[in-house]
Amino acid sequence: MKNMKNENIVAYYASFVDQTELCIVMDLCQRGKCTGSLLDVIKYTQSKRDISYGVFDENTIATILRDVLRGLAYIHENGLVHRDLKCGNLLVKDDGVIQIADFGVAGFLATQPLTATDSVDLRRFTFVGTPCWMAPEVMQQARGYNQKADIWSLGITTIEMATGQAPYAKYAPMKVSDVLMLTLQNDPPDIDTVATVSNQYINYGQKFRKFTRACLMKDPGQRLSARELLSHTYIKAKAKVIWL
Repeated sequence: MKNMKNENIVAYYASFVDQTELCIVMDLCQRGKCTGSLLDVIKYTQSKRDISYGVFDENTIATILRDVLRGLAYIHENGLVHRDLKCGNLLVKDDGVIQIADFGVAGFLATQPLTATDSVDLRRFTFVGTPCWMAPEVMQQARGYNQKADIWSLGITTIEMATGQAPYAKYAPMKVSDVLMLTLQNDPPDIDTVATVSNQYINYGQKFRKFTRACLMKDPGQRLSARELLSHTYIKAKAKVIWL
């Protein structure tokens, strides 16, 4: 991690042990209350207003996603898969830049930069991550998974930014088996999976919905890469310079 240098990856400087505690020195990201995560921003927003019809608007979400995709493209092209992407692991810097953090369960697929062809052939089989954000192939473990597992998690995170929660979040953490079953047996979730009334999220248009569908393909081979998603019409049309 110390060799990872990218604006959208939280900088790791050093680590040390203090008695029984492992301490990690990294950038201070304090825009969000308490830990500085995007999840904190969502909770703060929820405390200030009704979020029943959406937390962040399309422009805000696209701008956040652009930063996340830049970070993901960097780590994926350097042979790393994050395996726990969600709003709680996205930090907000003072200038509004989003950084991917918490690489505690990340895994290397290779020790050198990968080409697109290489990344398709390399696999991990470990069952790690947070169930509501976990890709089907990670749950199944049968054929292994690669960086495309992070793209599924990104799709769930996109829905989380709009609705304030991941699909099937009401079943976690005590009903992990239900989350696994729903993810594997049902069609991929979308923003309306979380809806409690008709047209609840009507303000989110087709570009947004097509982006989430591009991420949430059951077949990982059909998901676009992080680099490809940076050119998606939703990101191109909606991402702005300043959002927060």
